[in-house]
Amino acid sequence: MIEQLLSNFMSSYQIQILSFIGIFTILAISLDIINGYTGQFSIGHAGFMAVGGYVAAYLTFYHQVPFILATLAGALSAAFFGLLIGIPTLRLRGDYLAIATLGFAEIIRVVLLNLDVVGGARGFAGISNLSNFDTVLIITIISFIVLYNFTRSAYGRALQSIREDEIAAECMGVPTTYFKVLAFVVAAFFAGIAGSLYGHYLMFLHPNDFGLLRSIEILLMIVLGGMGNLWGALLGAIVLSILPESLRNYQGIVYTIAVVYLVGVAISYQKGKQNIARWLAGILIAGLAVGFILIYGKELIIRYAGQMRMIIYSILLILMMIFQPSGLIGLARDLAKPLKERLRGVKA
Repeated sequence: MIEQLLSNFMSSYQIQILSFIGIFTILAISLDIINGYTGQFSIGHAGFMAVGGYVAAYLTFYHQVPFILATLAGALSAAFFGLLIGIPTLRLRGDYLAIATLGFAEIIRVVLLNLDVVGGARGFAGISNLSNFDTVLIITIISFIVLYNFTRSAYGRALQSIREDEIAAECMGVPTTYFKVLAFVVAAFFAGIAGSLYGHYLMFLHPNDFGLLRSIEILLMIVLGGMGNLWGALLGAIVLSILPESLRNYQGIVYTIAVVYLVGVAISYQKGKQNIARWLAGILIAGLAVGFILIYGKELIIRYAGQMRMIIYSILLILMMIFQPSGLIGLARDLAKPLKERLRGVKA
């Protein structure tokens, strides 16, 4: 219904991007439960997505199981693997945990590459088109509401206590072992849902779609948006779903650089207030430099836009991490703080 309404003024390509935003939002907010709220470091989230996607696709393809039941089965299968990876890695932290989760994701990918029943290295083709924008939107909203309430419950506060100080949490009676495993199970469950939506939307799955780059992409979403905040994960999923597509042509690159320039002005404003003249000179010089590159390098950008987009994409992420490590949600808070103070002054 909503997709039909959008099709009146949006192309199918744009609707597809919106659908991917929903799918990646589920992936980002679920990974944030592990990395942002519990303070663990997992980079194998694509493995859980693969399990959910392939199990659901297998059930609908070979046994004609209804989509909702198949998605639930895929999510439960992913949650089971989350339990399997959560228990043996309890003593691991930081880089060691990251390596263990990465190894798990690679094991899943290699197994799928050699599993002929789901296509193996050829990929799993012929999956029914049971997922559309309406389905993705509804499930994304439900997933966000469930996880948002989960993080604000006693369970969410327990996870945050583990992130802040695990030893202190244990001393206060928090069963850290239980909650760390729970974080993996919950996150894997929702990643499995996203995998099912992904497979039934594209009608094709390939093991290489769930490699290291996919896991890194999901991780970047929560880092860019701001870890430990589901709204930040949502914002990061939106930006990093649109950004690679907007850098495919010259016009998109111009718009992207203009937005980045304005964001840079906003980030530098807090420090710039200490010396307004220097701040104005800095943003003016930066603006002239950007304009010079876009005007005199137009032909070069048009010719190599396809090859340059990933380079620009990476540079923008690096700059964001250097100058705004709290993410986009942190930037929004900084910009909203003066407004809140003024409102409090008016009320007083």
